[in-house]
Amino acid sequence: MTKLVQSELGYYYVPKEKRAKKVSPRRKTSPKRKRSPEKKSDKPKVGDFVKVIIKPYEKGVTEEGIVKQVLTKKKEHTRGHKVKLESGTVGRLLEIITKA
Repeated sequence: MTKLVQSELGYYYVPKEKRAKKVSPRRKTSPKRKRSPEKKSDKPKVGDFVKVIIKPYEKGVTEEGIVKQVLTKKKEHTRGHKVKLESGTVGRLLEIITKA
């Protein structure tokens, strides 16, 4: 915005003083967490005999079976790879019992 000012020479516009912008403090970033070795699991393959935990995970219901399809794309997953067993059950990998 500008301000209209009168002088001996006539009227002219003067820009208003700009206020300093309010800068929000930067968020402190937490250091990256190191993954515990027991949570870090290798990616299962189709045909592996595995033990999975089924939702809701709080109840701790587990099931064993042969992997039909690996649903997680990443090589490593902190909470366990999501797999579909031949029985149709979908769950997170707890351990690979035998490899194919």
